[in-house]
Amino acid sequence: MKHLSELSPAEALLVLNGNTVSMKELLKYTFLDLVLKRVLKVVEVEKPISSREGTRSYKYIKLGRNFKTYYPLQHELIFLAPFSKGENEILIRHFIKIGYNNIRNEIQYKNMLYDYPNLRKYFKRNFFQRLFGGSESTNARLELAKQIKAEIKELEQSLPGLLQNDRLRAAEIMERIKGNVFLLQDTETSLHKQVEKELEYELRHHNESRAGY
Repeated sequence: MKHLSELSPAEALLVLNGNTVSMKELLKYTFLDLVLKRVLKVVEVEKPISSREGTRSYKYIKLGRNFKTYYPLQHELIFLAPFSKGENEILIRHFIKIGYNNIRNEIQYKNMLYDYPNLRKYFKRNFFQRLFGGSESTNARLELAKQIKAEIKELEQSLPGLLQNDRLRAAEIMERIKGNVFLLQDTETSLHKQVEKELEYELRHHNESRAGY
């Protein structure tokens, strides 16, 4: 699992899909990766709706136990910045909104990834692509994407059996690949679905605002 152990989910997705990778996917898997790394954590809090209706469960984002010792990649900072201002916990909907608003635009965010030293050699980009987005596939990127797909396929075949028969080995693998585990099929969770739902809302709201402008 060499590449899945070395690349963050956003980096892996950029190699797999090039410039066609969606912002929603990049942000979703970046957030889930930070949760698995225990940099952030999700807690559920029961709060009363009214005296008649009982309570409702809300998800909040808080600092994880590794937050203070973690050295974030640049593209992860959008989700960590709110806590540098003294926040202790943030409702997940507000958290996603803050993270999305910390991005100037999609081109800038992807450029951030393209410029990572360990990814630069896999993409060919001219002056206009740097300004307006996009990249050209290189043979190196296509070969790396092929290797990553092979690693994903191998894990999809082996991990279910390990989870039943050798949980320690399964845990070791998941600890190595962190949020890349979500790139495997059939790994959706309720958190995964809620993050996707909130991101879709923010993206739609952003696009509607731009259209109105």
